[in-house]
Amino acid sequence: MVSDAAGTGEVGGKRMARRTRGRRFLAQALSIILALILLVLLDPAATARFLAPGNLANVGVQMAVVTITAIGVTLVIIAGGIDLSLGSVAALAGVVCAQLMVGAYRWGHWNPWLAGIAACGLGLLLGAINGGLIAWAWLPPFIVTLGMLLVARGAVHYLTNGENVFGLPESFLEVGSGRWRPAAFGYALAIPVPYMVLYFLALAAITHLVLTRTRIGRYWYAMGSNPAATRLSGVAVNAWTILVYGVSGLLAAFAGVVGAARNSIGSPTAYDGLELDAIAAAVIGGASLSGGVGSVPGTLLGALLLAGLRNILDQRNLSSDVQKLYIGVAILLAVLMDQARRRVAVRSTGGATP
Repeated sequence: MVSDAAGTGEVGGKRMARRTRGRRFLAQALSIILALILLVLLDPAATARFLAPGNLANVGVQMAVVTITAIGVTLVIIAGGIDLSLGSVAALAGVVCAQLMVGAYRWGHWNPWLAGIAACGLGLLLGAINGGLIAWAWLPPFIVTLGMLLVARGAVHYLTNGENVFGLPESFLEVGSGRWRPAAFGYALAIPVPYMVLYFLALAAITHLVLTRTRIGRYWYAMGSNPAATRLSGVAVNAWTILVYGVSGLLAAFAGVVGAARNSIGSPTAYDGLELDAIAAAVIGGASLSGGVGSVPGTLLGALLLAGLRNILDQRNLSSDVQKLYIGVAILLAVLMDQARRRVAVRSTGGATP
């Protein structure tokens, strides 16, 4: 009887947690969608251009690298950490992948698939090193990942002497520039879906299921909410910390690889500041830097808001400095709105965290 009651309570707790996350995501989604609508309506002349199917496809391509990276950093933030090394890891992975394919090393020219897998494996390794230093050496995540940022960026400049890597094979470039036109009953989609969009949608679906339907996701939420209690409950917090940083590094490397395919080069200066855009997308999407709160669908909406804002500002021919100003204000407003919503929720629940 006690076992049955405990099992029923656990199931009820899981359902309650899912409902709470669902309500939190709905509130965040409504605020982001409202912000997107306001962005479009503030410039009626740009509305038609922004909503054109071709332009929306371009927005999807433009947000792909940030979104893939943001999915990884969302997992880290949920688990109570932070990762500042993502942009450098992405650049290093893109350059290593490109150099392997053009035969810059003594091992000769690699098959594009093998080169991509090796580069992604490098990102996984660097992320796991971050996680190991944080878990076993008890170093602050900010310091560890800042150090890895400098290590990876220095490595990429050393490998390339500061020069771009050209001559990538056409079969690899198709990975970044290809489009899929689904057809059924004799009809085909008018605007083909870019592969870049399919990548981040597939990764978003997989990571969302992991977070919401597996024990791994529950452990990461628990680690971010109360790491001490999670450790005392018997969860191998160190192992799960290494895993979450490894996944973050893997996704950053994958973003760098597909980004190199899209840009047709491996660039040592690419993705400078990518980690800040990724973190901003996660925070705008509802992730809390205190840990234990966040969702992949929210991060997708946050990345969409940033990409939509950049697209509209590009259409108005504003300089990059002015665009940074607008984006910074948007991030601050999103955080302020989220904090206000949390205070209201706490008051409505009698002081309990929603």
